[in-house]
Amino acid sequence: MTMARSDIIAGPAIVTFDSQTIYTEGDIRLVPLLQLTPIQTAMFGIVGQARDTFLWELTFTPSGQWSAGHIGVLWPYTNPTRGTSVFGAADKNVVIQTLAGQQITLKAGAVTQMPELNLSASGPVIGQVTMQAVGTDDTAWSDAAKRAAVAAVAFADTSFDPADIKVCGYDIAWGTASPWDAIETEDGVRIQFNINFPERRTDRAGILDKYIDSVDVQARFIPVGISESQWLTKMSIQGANVLRGTKLSNTDDLVISAALSGGYPNVTVYDANIVDGSLVFGTPLRTGEVVLQPIRRFTTGAAQALFAVTSSP
Repeated sequence: MTMARSDIIAGPAIVTFDSQTIYTEGDIRLVPLLQLTPIQTAMFGIVGQARDTFLWELTFTPSGQWSAGHIGVLWPYTNPTRGTSVFGAADKNVVIQTLAGQQITLKAGAVTQMPELNLSASGPVIGQVTMQAVGTDDTAWSDAAKRAAVAAVAFADTSFDPADIKVCGYDIAWGTASPWDAIETEDGVRIQFNINFPERRTDRAGILDKYIDSVDVQARFIPVGISESQWLTKMSIQGANVLRGTKLSNTDDLVISAALSGGYPNVTVYDANIVDGSLVFGTPLRTGEVVLQPIRRFTTGAAQALFAVTSSP
């Protein structure tokens, strides 16, 4: 048996979702999440496997292109409404277009893990994103195009511009009181997201949808030049109105602003309260990593956004 070099299939691709084309920093990985139910007997043990549920899962790290369109696609849950559909009323397909000329369309996709934001002058801004595709709505499992379609389509995209990849330093303010109104950090600020999306399913169809249960946001950084007393005051673990059972009540926003104008990342974490931190006595900086978490605001009974991702003017 022989094999030609032209028979080896490999090479990069781009992702298009919700009208946004995303180039990636590294590989795009597509995994079929097929859950099976074992068919078991007392005499012979497992004698077969039955299909239970199926989802596509796509993971990749965007190249760092920063645009209003990408912001809306990659961070869609700034002001989540509990109980609402993740995949929505209308299907949004995820398209993988290879440089080699193949187009793979995954039916009915959504972002299920927003990428971490790394707001630092020393590296890429955008972390890994996870997307899942549940399959065409109101369509039988047996339909030949329920889950995916593959077609020969020549690569023709010309939207990539290296100038869209934005890296810079940041001005960081947590409230208006010194020294927190102008924070210097050891290595920037990381914004992380923890999302809980329970499934909605039926007996015959399996997973039909997922819904928003909770979205948690955490901002992490190591401040430079903060004294022991300044750290202790900001921890709010003693003093007036600090009692067991009282709620965290800080209303200072954490505002991370790009030091450059012209479409660089800006991020705000609203009503950011400190939930973890440490003092270090040794060769590292005195103040260890500080962890902030937003408290949901309400205006006349309406829940407000947990965070905002925008661009510098």
